[in-house]
Amino acid sequence: MLVDVAGAGLADLVRSRAQTRLGVAEVKVDVRSLHAGTQCCEKLPALHYQEPGYQYRQGTPSFQEDVVIPWEGKRLLDAVKAALPKLKPGDPVKLLARVSEGPEQRLRLKNQLQEMLSRAGAKTSQVQVLCAYKPGVSWLMDDIAPQLKGKPVASLKIEFRKNADPSGTRAMFSPARWVHELYPVDEMLSRELALPLDKSPSRSSNRLPARAPHIVCTPMTPPARNFWPASLP
Repeated sequence: MLVDVAGAGLADLVRSRAQTRLGVAEVKVDVRSLHAGTQCCEKLPALHYQEPGYQYRQGTPSFQEDVVIPWEGKRLLDAVKAALPKLKPGDPVKLLARVSEGPEQRLRLKNQLQEMLSRAGAKTSQVQVLCAYKPGVSWLMDDIAPQLKGKPVASLKIEFRKNADPSGTRAMFSPARWVHELYPVDEMLSRELALPLDKSPSRSSNRLPARAPHIVCTPMTPPARNFWPASLP
């Protein structure tokens, strides 16, 4: 039986009435409150349900489990550390990682990874630690923008593969689905590289093999040709 707020003696009352009406000796009665927080542990007092005339009572949780999830940064470092014995001295290394951390923490992880690879004897190491939440934006702002800053860039063109729905069954569908994930990177690049906003447009392109964005830069001085194409790894 589910009621608004189950009083302490309600189960006994319902059991007694049911036994009398049904003429049986045993009736199993389970009475619970609809409001969350009427019986819970004492760790989260802000969730306790209160109303005039009703006092919170301490209850025993029906299920409790403590789960410890290792920090993704530690898992990343451990994974690289486990792979280091396979690295031969002088080997070039290219490492790409994506974690859901802010810029400062990702920079610390990048420095730690580069140090680990250097100690292991890597000749050169190219390490990227991008944000997993918005990998396209992270790639453009953390990797591409620093390489272009200070260079004579006249314009940028961000290309993305058009999102297709061959089955025609999607309830929510947009051909520009993948460029939505980049918003508002055009404004961010414009501010970072001191470019007019209309010089960093986006357009769809069916020639791209995947969802990842592709960027093409054009220099200020002639010949005006695309001199710096790159795609999200």
